[in-house]
Amino acid sequence: MSNILFTTYSGTLTGNVGFGTNITLDCSNGFVTAVKHAFASGVQITTGTGSPEGVVTAPIGSLFLRADGPSSYVKQLGTGNTGWSVSGGSVAISTQAGTTYTLLPSDNNSLIRFTSATAVTVTIPSTLAVGFSCACVQYALGQVTFVAGAGATVNAFLGQLRTAGQYGEVSVVCTAASTYLLSGALSA
Repeated sequence: MSNILFTTYSGTLTGNVGFGTNITLDCSNGFVTAVKHAFASGVQITTGTGSPEGVVTAPIGSLFLRADGPSSYVKQLGTGNTGWSVSGGSVAISTQAGTTYTLLPSDNNSLIRFTSATAVTVTIPSTLAVGFSCACVQYALGQVTFVAGAGATVNAFLGQLRTAGQYGEVSVVCTAASTYLLSGALSA
């Protein structure tokens, strides 16, 4: 692929660079907009904009380098285009303003701020992968209560499943299939 001049080319160029390794370049008007480096093992290094969650399909162990921000992502869980987690010491932070929320695979390695002024119920589904981990913070007056979804078991010290108060942080970890441990600022 050397000596290619991109003047006004738009489209996809793919080439083998040896050792079973392929490189794909997505181009628009002569500019490379995304690069995908696929190794013989199937693992990929991909560039692009925004989060890869729900967008980029890759095997576990793949890396996504974000061109429009400081984050990189590692494919840690699942198949298809889900299971991406922020890597490199960064944590994804999301804000939930509603009164109900169900944890998602994309919440892995993230901090979720709950900003409702009234009570919030967080459902923990049975489908999150072993090793899933996130932190949940009661960021406003609405106390956060954690409930087990169908088929899930949620364990906590003394059975305490609610945040202790504003700015109380609770860690949710999937310790075995469909089994979760809550720890942190909890109350009855």
